[in-house]
Amino acid sequence: WVAMVLIMMYFVTSADSASLVMGSLTSRGALHPRRWLVITWGVLMAAVAAALLLAGGLDSLQSATILVA
Repeated sequence: WVAMVLIMMYFVTSADSASLVMGSLTSRGALHPRRWLVITWGVLMAAVAAALLLAGGLDSLQSATILVA
């Protein structure tokens, strides 16, 4: 169970960093973007991941990850 907690912390930290970077990019490079903008990006990322999982399961999520990378 320790490994699962560590993996979960890794994904949460990565998602937080990604939403902060996207918020910074959409606010013209501001080092401290508005909180609502960062939250919006986080919710959008979660919604896309949930939609892909519901639509086609893990295979569609993995395919989308490979296409975007």
